[in-house]
Amino acid sequence: MVDEYGAERIPYVCPETNVNMAGGQPMSLENLRQVWEFCHPRGILVMLDATRALENAWFIKQREPGYADKTVAEILREICSYSDGATVSSKKDNLVNIGGFLALRDRSWPPGPGPASGLRGLQTYGGMSGRDMEALARGIREMVDGTTTCGPG
Repeated sequence: MVDEYGAERIPYVCPETNVNMAGGQPMSLENLRQVWEFCHPRGILVMLDATRALENAWFIKQREPGYADKTVAEILREICSYSDGATVSSKKDNLVNIGGFLALRDRSWPPGPGPASGLRGLQTYGGMSGRDMEALARGIREMVDGTTTCGPG
């Protein structure tokens, strides 16, 4: 398709971790690496649907050769290294009531202020509550490093 239409007509490719449509099957890190190596030199963005990236990292640790001794955090960092950005629905693995986030490698994009310029809710529905933002931040930390925090700080 790239040869037929040209890379400039393909805005991005969106691989998904633990693909829901495939029964939650994890994506191999080798597959993601190959997608990155194909897209990156052609200027095609790789925008990861990382909603279940932590779960996917655990499966990579369990199943993919060479990763048994790596931490989930190290594997997650490698997953993210093969993308230009990621979207996350926080209602799944992070178990918050509403919301999600967009993470971008290039801090200059999108230009100017807007819904993607920080962790906050969209103004059109009143925003993400402080409680849900705190739950999201704690949930990510606990899932990545395996710790549990209780109380302030």
